[in-house]
Amino acid sequence: MRARNIKPGFFKNEELAKIPFEARLLFIGLWCLADREGRLENRPERIKAEVFPYDRVNIAKLLDVITSREMILHYTANSNQYIQIVNFKKHQTPHPHESKSAFPPCFGHVTLNPDVRNPDVRNPSTLATPGPSLPDFQKVWGL
Repeated sequence: MRARNIKPGFFKNEELAKIPFEARLLFIGLWCLADREGRLENRPERIKAEVFPYDRVNIAKLLDVITSREMILHYTANSNQYIQIVNFKKHQTPHPHESKSAFPPCFGHVTLNPDVRNPDVRNPSTLATPGPSLPDFQKVWGL
């Protein structure tokens, strides 16, 4: 786990107050598990062991709650499942000597619509370098 910062406003954030306190605590725990780009493997059992080792909580359900609030994105790359924390770099300043991300970026692999309220997330260039473009649907199907 890594050391991260929690801004005082976190505790009075009205949007965060709408989710259970366990989900809020998990969200903070995800920051500590994430690499410098806000990415981590989507491994609920391992996440539970790291964040809630002594508690009976359903990590999959809590991740669903956080996902439904568009605070994290789930994606698959190279047959592995990952989580991208939305706005991670907006709120966290990783240590300059922290290792570079070993996980592929989520651009092109997102399975949830990004938070459209944040222009940084709507701009794919802020997430990662675009991968190869997909073929045009109409051309492929001869339409």
